Order: sequence, then C-alpha cells, then structure tokens
Amino acid sequence: MKILAIIGVIFAFLALTKIYVYRRVLRHTFIFANHRKLLIFLLALLFALEVGFWFAQRAFKALGMLDLEQTIYGILGGCIVASYCLFVACVVADVLRGGTRILLFSPIFARLRHFVKNIFQSRIFSRFSTQAKSQESASQKSIGAESGGADSIGAKSANLDSAKMDSATARPAMPNPTAQNTAPATSRRRFLKILYDLGVFALFFFFIIKSRKNALDIPPVRTLEIPLPRLKTPKTIAMVSDLHIGKTLGASFLQGIIDKINALDADVVVIVGDLVDDDVRLLKRELRLLNDIQSKEGVFYVTGNHEYYHGIEPIMAFLRTLNIRVLENENLELRDFNIAGVHDLAGLRFGKMRPDIQKAAANLAPNKPNILLAHQPKFIRQNDVSAFDLVLCGHTHAGQVFPLSFFVWLDQHYIHGLYELSKKTKLYVSSGAGFWGPSIRFLAPSEIVRLKLIPA
Repeated sequence: MKILAIIGVIFAFLALTKIYVYRRVLRHTFIFANHRKLLIFLLALLFALEVGFWFAQRAFKALGMLDLEQTIYGILGGCIVASYCLFVACVVADVLRGGTRILLFSPIFARLRHFVKNIFQSRIFSRFSTQAKSQESASQKSIGAESGGADSIGAKSANLDSAKMDSATARPAMPNPTAQNTAPATSRRRFLKILYDLGVFALFFFFIIKSRKNALDIPPVRTLEIPLPRLKTPKTIAMVSDLHIGKTLGASFLQGIIDKINALDADVVVIVGDLVDDDVRLLKRELRLLNDIQSKEGVFYVTGNHEYYHGIEPIMAFLRTLNIRVLENENLELRDFNIAGVHDLAGLRFGKMRPDIQKAAANLAPNKPNILLAHQPKFIRQNDVSAFDLVLCGHTHAGQVFPLSFFVWLDQHYIHGLYELSKKTKLYVSSGAGFWGPSIRFLAPSEIVRLKLIPA
C-alpha cells in the first residue's frame, strides 16, 4: 500500500506539472499571443503522444513485437522528458522574474487583492470617506470666503496681463511629453516580453540537453575513503549499481563502464542490483561483456528489484555462466575481509529468492571486517545488520529527477552518500550508473564509486 501511495503521489505531481505548464504557456507567452490555436494544438499533441505511446508500448509488448515496443518506449521517454524540462524552465523563469510569486500562487494573490478591495469598498469605509470629503470641502469654502476680496482684485489684474501677453505672442500649444513616451515604453515592454519568452525556451533546451547527457553519458568516478576496523592493509572496491541494461542502455554504455572500472585496478568489483532491465534473452550479447571486468579477487553481484520484473530465474541462470559470483544470502572469506550478499526485498513480494540476513551473516570468518551487499537501503531498517562494518546499497538513483527525491526518501529513508548507522556500521548508497524510465537525470548525477578502504 505504501508503494502504491507513493506512485500515486508521483503521478499526481506529474499531472500538476502539466497543469502548470499549460496554464503558464497559454496565458503568459507573448510570442504565441496571436497564434493561440497553434500553441493549444502543440500542447495537446504532446499530451496525446504521451498517452498514445504509453498504450501502444504496452500493446506491442503484449503482442511480442519487441522491436516496435522498444522504439515506442524511446519516443514515450522523449515526450516525458520534454514535458518535465518545459515545466522546470517555466518555474525557473517565473522565479527569476517575480521572486517567489510564481504562477501556482497567482490565484491566491488575486483572491487576496479582491478581498482587500471589497473591504475598502464596504459601507463602513465609504461612510468614513464621505464624511472626510464633506469636512474637507467645508474647510476650503471658509478659507475662500475670508480671502475672497483680495483674490478677486488680483484675479482681474492677472487676467488682463495674461490676455495682453497671449495676443502679443500667440505661441502654439506645447506637445504632451507623456504621449511622446507612450510608444517607446510600449515597444520596450514588448521587447522584454519577447526576451522573457526566449529565455524560457533557452532554459527548456538547456535542461533537455543537460538531463539527457547526465542520463546517457558514461558516469564519472567518485572516490571515497572509508576506515574499517580490523582491516590490516588498504583495499580498493569498485562499486556500480543500477546499470539497467535493456531498451535504452546497451552494449556501448556497458563497455564504457567496464573500461572505467578496469582503469581503477580494484581489488574487488561489486554490482549491487538492477543490472538487467529487460528480457535476458535479448541481452545475452551485452551481458557477456561482464567477462571483461578485471579485478584481483573477483566480481560479486546481488539481485535488484528489476531482475524480478523480467524473470529472476532465467536471469540468474545466465549470470551464473559468466565470470561473476552471484551472492545468494551467503558470505565469502576474501584475503582481507568478508563479503556477503542478500537477495532483494522484491523476493518477498514475488515469493521466490527471498532475502535472508541470518543466512548471509552465518559463520563469518572472525578478525576481519564484514561487508554486506543489499540493493535497497530500506533493507537495513527491516533487518539487523549490526554484524557488518560496511553496507553497500543502490536502488535510489539519488532521486533521479528532483524534486521526486523527496518521495524516494519517504520510501527508502536514505537517498545518496555515506551514512553512519552506528559506531560500528557505515552505509553507502550509490546514485547508480544508469536510469529507469525516461532518459533523464535532473539534479541527480550518476556515478561509478571507488571505495578506498583503509585500516581504522
């Protein structure tokens, strides 16, 4: 129920972004002011493409037309990316233009202005204003009566003098400077509105390029130094998670990651779940590239939730044929530390290959630090991991798209980075190397992690 609630909130958020964008663009875009029907058509077309391609993708998948399904999936992701980047561009432009008074709050401000206006037009205020005006007019009449005689004489002489000057000079009337400045002011406002709209479109294209680049490029290497008790010599672990090899990320992406891992000259390489994100029969050529990973003491892998979505048994059967060690609720003694791994929490829902921390922690070799691989960070909230000095997780993608990271935090409680669970146990959550869904990573960069373990 919690997962369904979070998914519902995410879809509600995406719906609100569309409402914001459509309302904002239709009402406040100056460039399309004379082409409103064209703009409505383009926005409606974008929404229709999202809905239509979503149904088409599911239909082609059910019919087994996997090539078409993959193409439709890519187009659908592009439409979603375009919608979200347009939303972010509009919000950023509105905030830069009007501070925090963005369009979402304009109805509130409008109602507040209407409320204040009604107060000042009420009977009480109108009575006070009428009394004040009558008192002011009475005082002006009394002052005029006292100085009436002198003023009348001065007024007559002034009128005679002005008449003589007017007849002598007879100059034409001076032009109104306000009327002269109206045209430049109007053209200036028009120019600023056009410039503002161009800024929105520039931000839109910038966010599309940047977010897709963050998603599709080979991730950079992030290096952390972690002290571990009972570790006698420094060790290096190359960690990668959430590659999501499938419809969008394929052989070239995986090969780029393998090249970067091999350049690290790591003692151990760990793959912490969500390696496969499609039917394994379509990915055997790509996954065989994992045999090229170089490490001194081995490559270790644990399942993620997406492996269960695409058939956990055939995926596991194929991975066992590769040059990697699948840790299935078990631990192994290496030269300087113990390494353990558990199945993903999705096994509880699917009723197969369930996680078992007691089995994974059984008979750990003494006098060595213990390292646990578990895909989802919330596993440590549901299980006792006090026997381990370091827990390595993935799954979160660091939120992948801000501000959806808040909903990831609600589900997992840990998003990205190094955490101190206790005086003994540390947790590192990787932002992952790939992505899920649309080809977008917004304010959530991907990574390959180099963990430099040193004696504490």
